[in-house]
Amino acid sequence: MKKIDGSVAVITGSEVDKILELSDNISSEIVIILLSYVCDSTHIAPITISRECLKQFPVDWITNKIMRLVFKAINIYDD
Repeated sequence: MKKIDGSVAVITGSEVDKILELSDNISSEIVIILLSYVCDSTHIAPITISRECLKQFPVDWITNKIMRLVFKAINIYDD
């Protein structure tokens, strides 16, 4: 991970490559965690970090993951 502004960490290219090589179950868990932070309206730092992390993945790969996992990561019925 690399730090931005001394405190915000994002994944690097080599870390993305490692995640892409992981099993579907493990990489899916990572995406679920990132999506849950992206959709958390409470704190801007985790939202920003997670968005930056998700941007690092190949578009086709992350699109497929998001389409399969979005409803595991967020509760659309939460008021």
